[in-house]
Amino acid sequence: MDEFYYEPGGENGESRLTNNVLGAEIDVVLETPDDLFIGEVKHEYAFGADGKLVLVHQLIRQFATATILLRLAGKDKEVVPFVVGDSADYLKKTSQVRFMIFQGWLKEANVLNWDDIGRAQVV
Repeated sequence: MDEFYYEPGGENGESRLTNNVLGAEIDVVLETPDDLFIGEVKHEYAFGADGKLVLVHQLIRQFATATILLRLAGKDKEVVPFVVGDSADYLKKTSQVRFMIFQGWLKEANVLNWDDIGRAQVV
């Protein structure tokens, strides 16, 4: 994988990164005193990717956006990404999920299916 896409640098690097995160959409955002959970929900649709952007992949754009917003707000919280879809096994095979897990940004346990959500209990 070309590391250029994930490291702003060179001429106009910061403005390119800024333009990439401006329109980032996050499906679910939950905040606790220590964490900011950001979730992507998939049902019959694949992850988005845009080759014209520096941050080509949707999940990486979301992670970068949440991380930047927390720093700008001066909040010392951890960004905790999660993904929910029809099949956790399928999601784990996608390149974006594999990359996020490899980088240590997404825990494999946070790749969920709808049955996992149904078993969650609200206290």
